[in-house]
Amino acid sequence: MATEIWNGTTSGNWDTAGNWVTIKPAANDNVSFPASATQDITSGCDNENGIDVDELWIQEGANYNLGTVSVPVYISADLLKFEGGGSMFYKAGDTGCDLAIIKARPASSGITSVTLNGTGTTDYTDIRIQQGKVTVGPTLDAVATGDVPSLRVMGDSEVTVSAGSTFTNYQQGGGVVTNHSTLTNAVICNGTFNQDTVVTGTTLDIWGGVVNILIAGTHPLINLYGGFLDLTRTSALKTVSVLNVYGGDYKTNGRVTLSAVNDYR
Repeated sequence: MATEIWNGTTSGNWDTAGNWVTIKPAANDNVSFPASATQDITSGCDNENGIDVDELWIQEGANYNLGTVSVPVYISADLLKFEGGGSMFYKAGDTGCDLAIIKARPASSGITSVTLNGTGTTDYTDIRIQQGKVTVGPTLDAVATGDVPSLRVMGDSEVTVSAGSTFTNYQQGGGVVTNHSTLTNAVICNGTFNQDTVVTGTTLDIWGGVVNILIAGTHPLINLYGGFLDLTRTSALKTVSVLNVYGGDYKTNGRVTLSAVNDYR
């Protein structure tokens, strides 16, 4: 196992050997993007599919960009760790990414730090967004391992989860999330969660924070243990099949149908 370090002394091309301290990364390497480099990566990074590196680490203080919208970094990594101050466009290779930890510049900066995409197969098994403004693309599929959620959002984060992506479990402990995707189960403990899709079979457990149901349609089981559930943020006609209330509070109006409400408070 080798550690390959980007320096970008020749150009912004990933494929150019001279842009690496030793050689271009290969399978099972650790890949590091240090604060000492300054060159954006703008080409050659979208043809690395099939290579599975152990670690892809964008270090704190690395204030340059990795990939572009049309030329993402397309490679498999057992661990993707983003702590930089630039932006990254990342597409998981065919062998996926075991763990992605995103701790980028605060979401309050207003700049999208990371855009994650996949191939529509099992692209990730665990994504942890600890800080930053992140877009989860439409072709991403993440499957939970045991009790470990496939997506967790915390801290000063602003996350948009695009339609066409799939997660078997979801947890939120902070930040603001707007979800357009398929979630098998969602647990909200803090922050703001905006549900902008109808997902059949989903259980929504609310322990804290604010949950806004924005879209029309029939929403399945909601368990309210704490926090606040707002069904009135849009004028769309909504139906909640079952609302179990153990704590917290909720807001409804004449455009909302609560088929069954069980208030255990």
